Amino acid sequence: MASHTQKTVLGIGIMHELKDAILEASSVLLVLPEETTDKDYLAALQLQKLAPEKTHVIAPEAHERFWGEVFKVEPAKKEFTITVNTEISPIEELRYERVNGSIVIYLSHRNKFNKSAVVLQEHVPAADLIVTLGFASRESAERAIEALPRKGAARHIWVPDAGTQKKLESVSANLLGRLIVRSRPDPDGDALWSFVTREDFEKTGASPDVLPELVDKLASLAEIPKTVLVFWQYGEEVETNGFLWSRGKPPVRLAPSANFIEAEVSARKLLREASLR
Repeated sequence: MASHTQKTVLGIGIMHELKDAILEASSVLLVLPEETTDKDYLAALQLQKLAPEKTHVIAPEAHERFWGEVFKVEPAKKEFTITVNTEISPIEELRYERVNGSIVIYLSHRNKFNKSAVVLQEHVPAADLIVTLGFASRESAERAIEALPRKGAARHIWVPDAGTQKKLESVSANLLGRLIVRSRPDPDGDALWSFVTREDFEKTGASPDVLPELVDKLASLAEIPKTVLVFWQYGEEVETNGFLWSRGKPPVRLAPSANFIEAEVSARKLLREASLR
């Protein structure tokens, strides 16, 4: 998937920046989560009014159909593609006919056609700006964008709702303090290692979803290395999870490990391999 820049929009004043971004973009996607609410959709409709001709709301299919009927809003037009790998099954000629309300596509070839050469996929409209609304964290919004069947790169702006913003503000100071305490610089390179324990989450009432946001906050407050590796153990989860943060790039999720020691060993191996490329 093509890379994209990311940004978080918070506060009424900065909403002007979101408005400007929508007006300046050539095409915009407003993406809602699986657990979306009527409030999220109404907010998306308000944003769509800024530039309705180029702004598309992407919501879970059931919600999209229901809301479309209620608000008389046409769903975003999507593209369905049929891709044939011609290296597997060479095609000499392609034609189609309409037969009894159906479209029949004919692919002329000399050998037996290999069905594995065909990929069917539905694409959402191409866009150079994606705005996510209603997601619990920027990390969950990033995962949703990566899963979108789309073409090309796009700028991303995450707009958390008021409840999410309030929660982030209430836990940030405590968990950020613990993140700093649990961190140590790497003597062998330009990296910072942080290991957040189950107790840290229990004491602060936070969840791992806010960790990427806290690293961004830390980077804005102090000089930190260009690479930060954060690992955590949370609740009843057996595995140790983690991500790699690099300045100006989306966090990269790392493979789960059995414990902090194995997580660090695996991450160091990954960094060595990356430096040799």
